[in-house]
Amino acid sequence: MAANPTVEEDGMSMLLRSATPKGKQLITSDIALRLAEMVLAHVYGKEYVDAQLPLTISDVGDRWDIRGREGIPIGGGRLQIIIAKRNARILELQNFP
Repeated sequence: MAANPTVEEDGMSMLLRSATPKGKQLITSDIALRLAEMVLAHVYGKEYVDAQLPLTISDVGDRWDIRGREGIPIGGGRLQIIIAKRNARILELQNFP
């Protein structure tokens, strides 16, 4: 079976690649933070995520590392989500102590 010629190794379709201006970063820190809040609220609940605000974001080369604040007053651990800058793929999602 032939590979789909519109999808490259990085998983970004040719349509998305052509729609992204050259040199322009598709997923900015603001977009990554909004996406992180939505995904985390969906998985862990809005109240749990709200208790971890403000989320912190770190630029880690080709990805954004977003974490909840330390010292969470309610049970559980600190949230972390890692999002690819190129295509918004969620690379990692965890709740750690």
